[in-house]
Amino acid sequence: KHTVKASLSYERGIVSALLDGEYLGRSSDANEVLLVNTNISVQLRESLRLYLAIDNILNISYEFTAGYPMPGATIFGGIRVKI
Repeated sequence: KHTVKASLSYERGIVSALLDGEYLGRSSDANEVLLVNTNISVQLRESLRLYLAIDNILNISYEFTAGYPMPGATIFGGIRVKI
């Protein structure tokens, strides 16, 4: 199986963003898959950061193991607080 990974990141001021992709080639067990994910965060204070992450932006259906499908697009949001 062939795998290729790449990512782009951007940071300016209080905003940072990451876009990453992964290509998993066809194998005897699985079809080829292109996964794209992103993570965007905003630093509001030194101890407070908001973030939004989206996994599998293209909403691709795939299985690493037969009978165990991975989820489609998933959105996470949250707050990171340093104490």
